[in-house]
Amino acid sequence: MLTNLIELGTLKCLQYWPEDINGECKHGGVLIKYAGIKETFDYKIRSLEITMDGETRRLNQFHFMSWPDKDVPDTTWCLVDFWRAVAKFDDTNTSPILVHCSAGVGRSGTFIALDNLIAQAQIENCVRPLHVVEALRQQRVNMVQTKEQYKYLHEALAEALLIGTHHWVTRQFESVYNFMIGKDIETSKTRIEQQFELITKSANYARGQSAVIATGLVNDHIGTQNEAMIIKATETKPQCIVLSALGESRAFIALTSLHDNTAENVWSLVEKQGCKTMIEFSNRSEGSHKADTYHGQKEGGRFGRYYVNLTEERNDRGFEERTYSYKEDTKGSSLKTFKQFYMPGMNKDPERQSMLDLIEAILTWQGQLSTDTPILIKDGSNFHRSGLVVVLLSEICRIVTHDGQINLVETVVSMKHQEKHIIHSAAQLRICYDAILDYPKYDDEEEEEDDDDYYYYYYYDDDDDDDDDDDDDDDDDDDDDDDDDDDDAAAADDDDDDDDDDDDAAAAAAAAAADDDDDDDDDDDDDDDDDDDDDDDDDDDDDDDDDEDDDDDGDDDDEEDDDDGDDDDDDDHDATMTP
Repeated sequence: MLTNLIELGTLKCLQYWPEDINGECKHGGVLIKYAGIKETFDYKIRSLEITMDGETRRLNQFHFMSWPDKDVPDTTWCLVDFWRAVAKFDDTNTSPILVHCSAGVGRSGTFIALDNLIAQAQIENCVRPLHVVEALRQQRVNMVQTKEQYKYLHEALAEALLIGTHHWVTRQFESVYNFMIGKDIETSKTRIEQQFELITKSANYARGQSAVIATGLVNDHIGTQNEAMIIKATETKPQCIVLSALGESRAFIALTSLHDNTAENVWSLVEKQGCKTMIEFSNRSEGSHKADTYHGQKEGGRFGRYYVNLTEERNDRGFEERTYSYKEDTKGSSLKTFKQFYMPGMNKDPERQSMLDLIEAILTWQGQLSTDTPILIKDGSNFHRSGLVVVLLSEICRIVTHDGQINLVETVVSMKHQEKHIIHSAAQLRICYDAILDYPKYDDEEEEEDDDDYYYYYYYDDDDDDDDDDDDDDDDDDDDDDDDDDDDAAAADDDDDDDDDDDDAAAAAAAAAADDDDDDDDDDDDDDDDDDDDDDDDDDDDDDDDDEDDDDDGDDDDEEDDDDGDDDDDDDHDATMTP
């Protein structure tokens, strides 16, 4: 769904689902139950249960809300992120996707064209926007309705293919890391530097994606029960910036300044927003930090209508951890606990291990990121240091909650679209890669999913890199010829073990087949000593067999290298970088 129900006072779509969660409505012979919802800044995912003729099925509705009629969204990333959410939600689904807006031509046509073009890039390694739009218009008039939408389609496609949706699992990350720190032959830049340039261009193109709490609205918490109004950024310097992460629309609330706020303002914000955690970076001395007016003391203190007591202090892992208990001076209010994590260091980037220890302490205390308990951020360096922690905290939460999945690029792009000063240099992006590499790996050895289930796009001119790879391969072959016999013997032992396992697997498969088929098939399988055809599905064993053949064939190996060099390069590329 790519339209809102009402736009500019005009009804664009009738609501065809129940008003409230767990509510029901009926259209014709179909009963619809509203089972649940997940909200992000730009879109919502509703779970609906539909029942007809006694059969019930689950329908997931993806509702994109940031697309004006006959216009385009503020950024390309928001639509690419929405497309990614739709594409990855259930990749086993083979039924058609129902797409609608208001008239079913402009916004619907643009989204369908984007989906087709990304698929075309994956399959054909090229894109033809003109041909795709022409084909859609032959089927339905005015698909991709305006010139602005056609231009936006190209920009969103570039966003998806150049920056991409980079999904890895932890067991893949070391290989990805080694590739990304490598240099491009033509530019002499590392691929991380190239990636940062693309991310920066994308962020600079974004037009006011940030959601902010305007100056002075924090004061509205005093003496009122209303939440602070969250609005788009204005020319006025914002008091706080709200950052979304991992589908949580208010994962972080960043304080941009506190010089004109009383301690009561701060504790009111903590209490009203449900904050349990503050991360603070300060340019001031340690003594000045301890003298902050909003900090409580061990003997207790009062700040306006709040009683605040410092109950515990720790400083043994490169940061200071303070635990407070606080209570509002109103009837029936309960005592609450709040932790502050203070990272010293003036204007330099925090040490990597200290950041990882800090993130571990936060996750141990708070658990996961949540809109109900946003993390308060205070950084006097305009996100130069807190941006690192925000990105890494979001990414490590993803690793923990999504079975070891990593999408560092998505996190950085999303954060920079909300606040451009987050990850302000290629060096900081490199720190993020280094920190994820250092983070204790998620135990995904028992997962049976193929690496192909996780994908990312990173298209680049790899001709020079392939030449270098060929040279490296030749050097490696020379080195392999000079290897000791011990290495060959160890490799032979490993191959023997693999062959034994393959023979056992083949015998078991043949025995199972014998129940329904003739014994001749079993004999044929048993007589097959090499098991080449039976092991086609085992990529690793095939690679080992190929290496063994290459080592044994001598001159034939050189001929095969000459003939199949391009194929080998493509295989290497496919193993790490292609969709």
